[in-house]
Amino acid sequence: MARHLQKAYKSAVLILLLAVSIFLKVHYMRKRTAVQREPHYPKDLNRRNKDARWKALQELDGWNFDGDRLKAIDCDAMSIAATKFKRISFRKYDWFGNQLFSYRKEVDIFRQICYFRRGSSVSHTLHQQSRTIPMLINCPKLCEITDNERGTLDLLILIKSRNTHYNLRGAIRKTWGNNMCWLGKTVRHVFVLGKHNDSREQERIVQEAKHHGDIIQRDFTDHYSNNTYKTMFAFQWAIAYCPEAPIYMFVDDDFFVNPIEVVAFLEKLDPRIVQYQIIGSQILMSRVVRNGTGPRKWALSKDVYPNTYYPNYLSGGFYMVGRELALDLYIAAQFTRFLPIDDAYLGLALNKLLVQLGHKNYIHMGEKRKMIKSYFEKFLGLHGYHTASRQRLTWKQVVPKNVCSTSLPDEASGMISPIRRTENKNDVGGSNSNLMRYLAACPEGANCKPPRKS
Repeated sequence: MARHLQKAYKSAVLILLLAVSIFLKVHYMRKRTAVQREPHYPKDLNRRNKDARWKALQELDGWNFDGDRLKAIDCDAMSIAATKFKRISFRKYDWFGNQLFSYRKEVDIFRQICYFRRGSSVSHTLHQQSRTIPMLINCPKLCEITDNERGTLDLLILIKSRNTHYNLRGAIRKTWGNNMCWLGKTVRHVFVLGKHNDSREQERIVQEAKHHGDIIQRDFTDHYSNNTYKTMFAFQWAIAYCPEAPIYMFVDDDFFVNPIEVVAFLEKLDPRIVQYQIIGSQILMSRVVRNGTGPRKWALSKDVYPNTYYPNYLSGGFYMVGRELALDLYIAAQFTRFLPIDDAYLGLALNKLLVQLGHKNYIHMGEKRKMIKSYFEKFLGLHGYHTASRQRLTWKQVVPKNVCSTSLPDEASGMISPIRRTENKNDVGGSNSNLMRYLAACPEGANCKPPRKS
């Protein structure tokens, strides 16, 4: 009997010691990772500070980057637990990456991100030239909160637009790009452009930017092969000039966006981790297109990318990135070999960061007729809106007239008039199914008669 009691006593002591050890370890880790609190960006982050942030990102100089800094992390440790800039623990191996894609470690990306966030310069570790393409058009005050708005910015929409798409930009400004049509959320939008080589067209873009104040432009030719430059320009600008927004939404200008569904989706996200997430339409095990085996604009030689498949990535037409992950992704991209296909390029950088991609249904990238019949009222983003008329048509049918809290500019006169469904017999009306049949039957650019009202 005494022997059994002695065993029980020893077991109890061991359990107690284990519990104390676990408690102390948890307490130590909480103290060590106390810097994981949500970063604070003061309201008085002025133009000068934001210009310094832009330059610091350009040069990868963490010392001059005005942001929340890490303090209690050893960047040179052999292993690093979950931290503010990485939500999972990792160890430093010579090979890294997830899925079937591993990379010989030329540069320890996690260490560089850690150094940058602690206020050090990491530009000397770049294995490629930093992209010092000058910015031609800027709108640095875009994300400032006005007196009649709520205290925080909820969302920044970065719209990648071809420089000649004047009509599309006009239609977007009057529909889902109207910052007052987001159900009370404080939203900003900005169009991201490349340069036009024709001086007259470039001057037209400059005047458009002066008139609307929602265009940024960088000095590279606006061509499909430069999409990666445009995307990274958008990332750098958002991080530098709009740190107030917790999440950035990247959209191509040939998408229709439903503010009602986007807001409903954003409200379901956990505010504690939303800044570390990336969400979109995930592309699984995409095969690399070689010359002669597919569309030329997607073709890459083996010298540029030797693997047969890309890591999983999010389609570049519509995705959302949290503010903190955006900074990590921007730094990681500077140490990733350049690819002209922007979404695959970001996929490589995300793969190196061991980031799990968030897939969201109802972001439609494919053929329009198949999508409309099943997802019409639930989609966040719908691809294939290459004309301004289609943007306006779908907006009038899908979005209730009381969504916008202010009036929208009238297309013809430039006067202010509330958005509404008209009763004119030539206007599109009736049920959603009527509009679906019309959109499916009417090819892009065709002068189709609107369907009759039911």
